[in-house]
Amino acid sequence: MTMDEADEILVLDLGSHSAKAYLKGDGLLELGTVTWAIIEGGKLNPAAERALRELVEPHRILNRRVYAIGTEAMRRRPELAREVQEVCRKLNIFYRTLSHEEEALLILRAFSKFGDKDIINIGGGSAQIISGAARAITLLGFGIVDLNRDFLLDKAPEERRIEECESGLQAQLPPLGDFIYTGGEAKYLRHLGVPLQNELCRAEDFARLAERLSMISMPELEKLSPYDPRWLRGAIASNCFVNACL
Repeated sequence: MTMDEADEILVLDLGSHSAKAYLKGDGLLELGTVTWAIIEGGKLNPAAERALRELVEPHRILNRRVYAIGTEAMRRRPELAREVQEVCRKLNIFYRTLSHEEEALLILRAFSKFGDKDIINIGGGSAQIISGAARAITLLGFGIVDLNRDFLLDKAPEERRIEECESGLQAQLPPLGDFIYTGGEAKYLRHLGVPLQNELCRAEDFARLAERLSMISMPELEKLSPYDPRWLRGAIASNCFVNACL
């Protein structure tokens, strides 16, 4: 093991819908993602615990520190946060639940090089928007899972209340210009054939994709996932959020 490897930190972003692993050294490298959807269930189930192990173990080396941060699912349910903390303890992982404000500030720091663009992040249970030259922060207490439930976005195409969802979102958004949308969307867009230039997508290209996917059944949509199939269960809701921002 080199000294550089010892200095690297494995960071786990334990979101409400998916969990991601990043390697933090000179920069931040995404290593993997799993859909565990813990905000949708009751107690932390064995499958979720296995998913966490599978995310960590391939990247654990001697002396590499491992940190995990929890977000909205753990903020809503302290008993779940305690369960996640216990699992992390068994895996020798330091764990902490972030406040909503801390999560927004962490996102702002991670994307600070895009100082002239707004930053939008939506997770399974919350969303954060950083906008304008003053970097004003808007915190929204709902996410992908809530939008799926309230507007039937993970149901059959004819049941989805897409227009209602988008108009409701628009009423809650601050004024926006060009924006960075965080998460696995660049890989998702590229995987589905959307042209990107410097990781950026044109509004009209995105709108065409969103329209096409809105008419596809969920079982067929899941087959298109660049990650595991369940990751795409949030695609329609995520697309609604982007369309509302556009």
